[in-house]
Amino acid sequence: MSLRGFTAALGVLLGVLTGMSAPQAQLAGRGQFVVVDGEVASAAADRERFLVTLYRLRVQGERGGQAVLARTISNEEGGFRLVYRDRRGDRDGFLVTARRGVLLYAAVLPPGTEPESVTVNELTTVATAFTLAQFISPRGLGGYALGIANGAAMSGNFVDVATGEVATVLATEPNGPATTTVDRFNALANVLAGCARQRAACFRLFHAASGEAGRPPLQTLQAMVEIARNPWRNIDEIFALSQIAMPPYSPALDAAPSAWTLPIVFNGVNKGSGTVNVINGPGNLAFDAQGSAWVGLNYQPSPGASNVPVCAGTIILRFAPDGSFWPGSPYEGGGLDGVGFGTWIDTRGHVWASNFGFSGDGCPLVPGSDSVSAFTSEGIPLSGDEGFTAGDMSWPQGIVSNLAGDIWIASCLNGNMTIYPDGRPGRARVVAADVTGLEKPFAIAIDSQNRAWVTGNKNSVVAVLDRYGRPLPFSPLDQEGAFDLPLDIAGDSKGRMWVSNSVVLEAPCPDGLVLPQVEVGSLTLIHPDGRIDPRSRFEGGGLSIPWGLAIDGRDTVWVGNFGSQLAGPENYIGRISHFCGADARQCPTGFRTGDPISPATGYSSNALQRITGVAIDSTGNLWAVNNWTPEAPQTDPGGNSVVVFPGIAAPVKTPLIGPVVSAVEPRGRWGWGGSR
Repeated sequence: MSLRGFTAALGVLLGVLTGMSAPQAQLAGRGQFVVVDGEVASAAADRERFLVTLYRLRVQGERGGQAVLARTISNEEGGFRLVYRDRRGDRDGFLVTARRGVLLYAAVLPPGTEPESVTVNELTTVATAFTLAQFISPRGLGGYALGIANGAAMSGNFVDVATGEVATVLATEPNGPATTTVDRFNALANVLAGCARQRAACFRLFHAASGEAGRPPLQTLQAMVEIARNPWRNIDEIFALSQIAMPPYSPALDAAPSAWTLPIVFNGVNKGSGTVNVINGPGNLAFDAQGSAWVGLNYQPSPGASNVPVCAGTIILRFAPDGSFWPGSPYEGGGLDGVGFGTWIDTRGHVWASNFGFSGDGCPLVPGSDSVSAFTSEGIPLSGDEGFTAGDMSWPQGIVSNLAGDIWIASCLNGNMTIYPDGRPGRARVVAADVTGLEKPFAIAIDSQNRAWVTGNKNSVVAVLDRYGRPLPFSPLDQEGAFDLPLDIAGDSKGRMWVSNSVVLEAPCPDGLVLPQVEVGSLTLIHPDGRIDPRSRFEGGGLSIPWGLAIDGRDTVWVGNFGSQLAGPENYIGRISHFCGADARQCPTGFRTGDPISPATGYSSNALQRITGVAIDSTGNLWAVNNWTPEAPQTDPGGNSVVVFPGIAAPVKTPLIGPVVSAVEPRGRWGWGGSR
């Protein structure tokens, strides 16, 4: 912060403390000033004499952080006035904190927002803590700039900072009464209110948030950040704190949740894209360099009538980091035809999708199931009306780019691996199944040597191929018991591979998928030399027909589950699972490689349906696609939304090409200011 900016902020603070009017306070600094009125509106604490600080969230360049713009003291009604000199960049946002003793409340305003009026209370604090959980430390806020900007944008879905009330997106369907997230959100705000009412409750909160081996936080914002990062920890104790002295925020939980996560559902409609939900059967997703999510769809929009089949999807979606549709989304053309599990971004920022040819029973047209589609980063088709068909593809599923820009495609039906060198279909190479040893190849992961690791779903193997498609000497990996109908594969930052074993699910190429029975499933860890970790297979953590895998910025493992752990669709509860990765030093204290971090129920929520793909963005949000409904009728089985778990994972840099690149950076060196 410049000397001139510091002088201006100090002048405002002195003006307030000495009784000067706002215009008089403005004269204490130089340049153009903006006035922000606000209120510390705690539902439980006395509102006066909070030290209120306005920060600029600096997100220019790669590293972001906070810079003080103004400070003042709240009056006896909680009101405050902040005057600052506007020196923001286009992508910068605002953060407002209010501190008195151990009470530290916060509210965040996303880039492009003009803070004419700001409310700071328990709800805004929970929203700030979860959406910026991976960037807040006791010393302040700092880290990967794109992640901070996108996290600030997500916060507006949880709370309206002008009023301090629950935002429309969270309060209404497909959230609101349709899920328990708003109840969890209010319950966490009630935890903070209980702390404001009873000093002893604060110490109980700090202990519960840190765990037995952790260092307890010293203020409430950090306590809520710890809960966001560790939703499995001391669940019952935190719930008990939400019940202290007539909780002010409702509706709230009347029993402890499975975990303190805040999953939020997006279907396009609830973020202003229109009146019709076009999402049906999202299969997988990939993040581009801006942090927006591209999602391929199995099916066309649902006809909304029973026994009317849905046919192959012909659009691809792009979600902005805040869950809204990107302007221009959805995109059509390029030969899109029932995209399955294959959606990826290449080294040029182009978007690729494999046309598996999903279609409900009874559609008049049978998809070709022999092509892939490609789009520019702005959604302009690069492939023609029939897609790219070179390379003898048959019911393609997994599709990825390697570090050289080669596109790899797994053909589920004929077993071929197709390679487009430098992304050029005209130079297609085909590696046949009798070379790879794969039956129903399904998913692909690329390591730092541009080697491709491919799951063979039907014959339960993993093939390892060099850049040109030649098997390595130890390929395929077929150690007895190592794999069991594997689906996805994902590599960590050191080239170690994790595989999801569905146990019961054989890929439907060409036969239709029969809804499987309940099964827990497992994970297998492979070292870079092809050695199967002897501790595999790993179970627990809520695994139930594990499908999609994602590795976060600390190399821990996240799993999307297609199944539940209760028989029958009427008892279905979707779940995300979380496991300690190969480097246990990156895991919470006491966890070892392969240990489940999530509880036995997983991070379960009625916001989730049957999940296939999962991915982690640069903010540390985990995104999951609701691929099928629990009932999954064969005429129209498709799920209808994506679900975001804010702040739950360690952030990564996107797009994901090859090994995970962590976006975890040293915590901010800027403090929260003194307490009063």
